[in-house]
Amino acid sequence: MIDVVVITSGDLARLQVCFAALVSNSVQSPEMQMIIVVDTHDDHCIRYARHMPGAVRARIVQGPMKGRSAARNFGASQGTASWIAFLDGDMLVERDWLIRLCGDPDVRPALRRGKIVELIATPTVATLCRGGRGFPALDPGRLAREGFDPSGYRTMRSLLETAVECRELSGDEDMPAWLASSGANFAIPRAVWSQLGGQDEQFGRRWGCEDLEFSHRCLRAGVAIDYVRAAPAYHLSHPQPSRWSDHRASLALFAELSGDPDVLLLERLLGPNGSIAAYKAGRSGMID
Repeated sequence: MIDVVVITSGDLARLQVCFAALVSNSVQSPEMQMIIVVDTHDDHCIRYARHMPGAVRARIVQGPMKGRSAARNFGASQGTASWIAFLDGDMLVERDWLIRLCGDPDVRPALRRGKIVELIATPTVATLCRGGRGFPALDPGRLAREGFDPSGYRTMRSLLETAVECRELSGDEDMPAWLASSGANFAIPRAVWSQLGGQDEQFGRRWGCEDLEFSHRCLRAGVAIDYVRAAPAYHLSHPQPSRWSDHRASLALFAELSGDPDVLLLERLLGPNGSIAAYKAGRSGMID
């Protein structure tokens, strides 16, 4: 059985369409035991609970408001299923997302990370259900019945996703395996999650790296990372003004916790002027 933990920061409109798309998976994936939504902002999204479909086992809980790691850890603690899938509250998934992501959970105890696609031309939160230029309307009722259909939307890959696919699809060993671990779309056996102590809450409410640090620990513990390209989640892109100042602090903490000098090269990939070429040049310089 699988519990699905969704973390949200008080954005009711994005949560509504995310949850509706996720509900469609409950029909395709009878293994889904519970949807647990953790509100990391205030009780705004908790009021949404009264609108959730009665046929779906789901609940919204007030999170500790200490960042994404704390929210995921808390959400995981609220369930009992043998697998835990994690999804951010601003992601949309197709009808068969969960069954593709987890596959046969008895095959091996791996961290299974689904592909992430950026939806561009996203209208403001207030108009998600009306749509906008280059962004068709999102109807929660249709999403709940059919899941998300990406046709007709403008999409792109982030640099991190491009780096992951360089390794997973092209065999490029310059890209370390722990890059394939974005916390917005992944699943893991509960036993492995518990063994590793979940995600490190020292990252707090800053943006970035808590998921990469967790996957780095997975690999050191001998836990494989499977990149599941066939289980995409679609991100409702939005601006993050403090993104890069937060990221540098998170990156420094990641490097300290891991003791891996290679970690600091992430600035060459994920920084505002980052690129695949700059990252690979940095790694080549370290090797030389």
